[in-house]
Amino acid sequence: MDSSLKKLTAFMKKTKSIGASNPAAQLLPELDKLNLLKFLDEIAANICDVKLKASEIPDLVNFVVQLSCRYQQFPELLLNELKKILPYKKLDKIENPAKYKIDLKFLGELVLNGVFAKPGVDLLGNCLGFLVQTDTQEFTHVPLLLPFCRPTLFDFVGLVPFSEKSRGFDQDELEELTTTLLTENNRRAVKS
Repeated sequence: MDSSLKKLTAFMKKTKSIGASNPAAQLLPELDKLNLLKFLDEIAANICDVKLKASEIPDLVNFVVQLSCRYQQFPELLLNELKKILPYKKLDKIENPAKYKIDLKFLGELVLNGVFAKPGVDLLGNCLGFLVQTDTQEFTHVPLLLPFCRPTLFDFVGLVPFSEKSRGFDQDELEELTTTLLTENNRRAVKS
């Protein structure tokens, strides 16, 4: 693996500008060639600072999965960075609702893809709890929850959406669709 400062610096600049003009998928070939061990914390910070669109999340999730497979310490570093930017305590404030919505979806996808284990599920549960508990009167957080819940409700909670119930899934089909990454305890943590 290459550890030359010039190539590593160029790669780090690319991680700061991940997005439509610089998709994360373009960085995958360089992962095999570069020794990024000393820059993992900076990569985690860059990933958390990036302003994504919902359509760019799958590419970035794939990039993070590949990076996590190569460097076992990366998920912990990324989770620590996510804890810094995601409000999940009662006194926290949501600075940028649009970014929070995308970051929540990103966190959910990382959990579903096996990047984070229990600490990631706990953070996700805390974030969802924060949204529900801090908005009991005006329901201004509903637009932040819906984009997360629509595609991942079944995966995290095991509830079939009304639109899908009309298809008449039987119990065997539902068990086949259920992800094995989340235990019943994980699902209960997200539900509560």
